[in-house]
Amino acid sequence: MRVTGCDGAFTEAPSDMTLVPGCLLRLNCSSDILAPVEWQYRNITGTGFSTMTAFGLLAPEFTHLFTIDSGNQYDLVATQEQMGESETYCGTYHCVDNNGAGEIGSADVASKYRFIWIITIFFFFVFR
Repeated sequence: MRVTGCDGAFTEAPSDMTLVPGCLLRLNCSSDILAPVEWQYRNITGTGFSTMTAFGLLAPEFTHLFTIDSGNQYDLVATQEQMGESETYCGTYHCVDNNGAGEIGSADVASKYRFIWIITIFFFFVFR
């Protein structure tokens, strides 16, 4: 996928995904310019975005949840794989080219566990 902006172009932009317990969450984002991308996050109940990175480094409040794979040009990689933690990662992620000054790539992350849990509760109360 190639998304073109005025300050460079994505060579790979993040895409929507559903978390499956035990699987790795990796959001890919790379650009044709040397400046790092900026990652932003809004959780599923939030209204505004939090800046996750600056100049390719994670903000302290996200270091226990993610790492940056700079070998693959700023991919965002989750550090937890447990089923109970999957909701922590649900929300919308923005990858902004040119350290926050360029084109925006967006991905929504949902949890298969959360969906199954809601359906189970629904059936429990409706059909008991």
